[in-house]
Amino acid sequence: MDIQNYDPHAGGQAGVILGEPNEIYHANPAISHSNVCEFIERPKKFEGRHITGELNDRNETAAMAFGTAAHTLILEGQEVFNKEYSVAPDLKFVGKESKANAVQVLNSLLINPFPPEQVAYLAAAKKDEIEEFFAQHPGRKIITEPDMETLGRMAASIQRSKIATLLLSGGLPEVVFRTEKGDAPFAVQCRTDYLNIEGNALTNGEPYVVDLKTILDMAMWDTEFKKRHYYQAYPHYTKTIEWVTETQVKHFFWVAVEKEWPYSVLIKHGDARDWKAGLARMDRGISAMEGCYKSGNFDDGWSESIQINSLSQYDADREPHMGLWSEAETPNAEAVTAQ
Repeated sequence: MDIQNYDPHAGGQAGVILGEPNEIYHANPAISHSNVCEFIERPKKFEGRHITGELNDRNETAAMAFGTAAHTLILEGQEVFNKEYSVAPDLKFVGKESKANAVQVLNSLLINPFPPEQVAYLAAAKKDEIEEFFAQHPGRKIITEPDMETLGRMAASIQRSKIATLLLSGGLPEVVFRTEKGDAPFAVQCRTDYLNIEGNALTNGEPYVVDLKTILDMAMWDTEFKKRHYYQAYPHYTKTIEWVTETQVKHFFWVAVEKEWPYSVLIKHGDARDWKAGLARMDRGISAMEGCYKSGNFDDGWSESIQINSLSQYDADREPHMGLWSEAETPNAEAVTAQ
């Protein structure tokens, strides 16, 4: 399928969108993989963030901003990166004039702001140099020289990996797929980091998706994979693509690169177990979400009635019993809650 010439109106509300800005994608009410994860964790908070607007706690963190910058440089290339980002002036230059306001503004615009205890370091920049820098780089995202150096090393590690380079060539970065599905009260969407609809030698010419991850230490991969439910992205992305384009995507890769030395690269291919676990979690989340949308009730299921609080048998057995207190009479919680 020719994604670049795909007609977004051919399937009603279904569409393939190229070049949609990250902030526009996340502002769309269609349900993404991360939305499903949010909902499963706390339906009430999902409602506050995305439906009623009562909860506004999703400001971009420094880690998220750094990850976006890494995606731009690694997936879209230096030319695109240079159009969106500018490197901040030398923060080690020592000046004497008053610069409190300039320092505050610069720190707020950095993709990785300095913590309060290090803002004094930022104050070493000359006020006039900061103002001149902003005048010369209007509307740009600002990055410090140390962060830019880190991004460069991460990108170089990806380029040195023959397999990663092969996976990240011949396709398209940042492709959005969005569609209505049946009578669900919401649309679904995904934004692939990298998609090669034609495939390559690694996939025997079959389509594949690459999900790029940045990580502090590769030893944390297995923990992060489970904790952040990366496996759920596998069926969410591939099923959404299939609903929009009627193209089955059987291959899903994670390419991870470290944000610290030695900037190692890890490449993983999703298997049937990842798919089944992710699909079960996605189906459970979307089904429950559909029910909440239709009923208007996003309560977490907790009530004001007294409920029994009980450790699992495993955790309870780990506590050794000894001494006088072990002879105390066991309380009857069931009798209390039954009243």
